[in-house]
Amino acid sequence: MRAINLLPPDERRPRGEGVRLPLLLAAAGAALVSAGAYALASSAAGTADRRAGELASLQSALARLPKPAPTAVTQGAL
Repeated sequence: MRAINLLPPDERRPRGEGVRLPLLLAAAGAALVSAGAYALASSAAGTADRRAGELASLQSALARLPKPAPTAVTQGAL
């Protein structure tokens, strides 16, 4: 059997018309969200690397400090 379109001629649309715009908008939205996520992740990685460098320099400065001599606690001081 052959398919027959029973809609009046003014309501007929060619096949696929009007479908491309929503698909393009969805693809553009997904691309924007992906680009934003990449930018945020890249920024966070840079901040983490910088903070790790600061931590390493502070730990090395702390290691260079002289160790305090242990103090003896007497029974009378308690």
